[in-house]
Amino acid sequence: MSSLVSIVGVGARTPVGLSAPSAAAAIRAGITRLGEHPYMVDKAGEPYMVAMDRTMEEPDRIERVFAMAKMALEEALGAASLPRGFELPVYLALPEFGRWFSEQDGRRIGERIADHVAPDLSASVFVVPGGNAAGLLALQRATALLQQRQSSIVAVVGADSRLDPDFLEELDDRARLASATNRWGYPPGEGGGALLLSLPSTVRAYRLEDLGQVQAVETALEEATIGTEAPCIGKGLAAAVTPVLRTLGTDVVSSVYCDINGERYRNGEWAYASLRVPTGAIADPTAFVAPADCWGDVGAATGPLLISLAIASGLRRYSRGRYSLVWCSSESGLRGAALLSLRTP
Repeated sequence: MSSLVSIVGVGARTPVGLSAPSAAAAIRAGITRLGEHPYMVDKAGEPYMVAMDRTMEEPDRIERVFAMAKMALEEALGAASLPRGFELPVYLALPEFGRWFSEQDGRRIGERIADHVAPDLSASVFVVPGGNAAGLLALQRATALLQQRQSSIVAVVGADSRLDPDFLEELDDRARLASATNRWGYPPGEGGGALLLSLPSTVRAYRLEDLGQVQAVETALEEATIGTEAPCIGKGLAAAVTPVLRTLGTDVVSSVYCDINGERYRNGEWAYASLRVPTGAIADPTAFVAPADCWGDVGAATGPLLISLAIASGLRRYSRGRYSLVWCSSESGLRGAALLSLRTP
């Protein structure tokens, strides 16, 4: 979907930084918070290597997801002085529904987010399950709402915690956790990210700061998902990335932000997908930013958090160019891509 939507607020809660600016600075500096789980060990008797927000006391996964979503949204909303009772649509990206996260869990978190911002704001929360790419699906729906003039300001929030003990044990049994004996596993993490969006005309009306723009966002499905026998050759990811790149014209993407997390499947998927996208549209497909080695795999928080990193690169003037590509892949097959136009000197 071709878009022209302004990002007017960002928020982040991560293991490497408790706000969007601090998290972006930590990732740029290569600071990692991967460390030993305080009490759980893997099959080899070694502590799980995870990225944990150690400032949070909530032990329960659902409570941690709610807390991180709430804090990220609060930061993003701080960029706008919205009138009391303002009707704010919130698209809430959450983990995929299944054994470790139910539809009821998602609905309850959405209700608590709406209750948290009341009575200052009247929030309509739309839950978007889907894992890593859920944030970009939420972004796609939010931009459509703005373009249809059904709202003037919309929030997109993503939150996840992959530190549930039972979930970690299942990943360990499936040899998917990074460890001293498993080179191709991934480090579980947790986090929350939020974006406040508006049309450019609303930026002027509310005197907001335009931090950057979403030029295009697209989603697609991959049939050869991780764990299946069929080899993944990047068709689904390319189907999401190609349409957004075609909006560039003769311009070129200078930076790529993605959720490659150390698993062989993810590396191979991007290698194949980058060969399928328009030739020359990306300056260097191998020069991507993949912060999972710093804040872990942050699941449904990935999309908004990666976008906040791209926004920071423009605001802090270390972006290599005007356009950045963000892409994410979910285990269920959902793929998402967004093209950002940054503020640059």
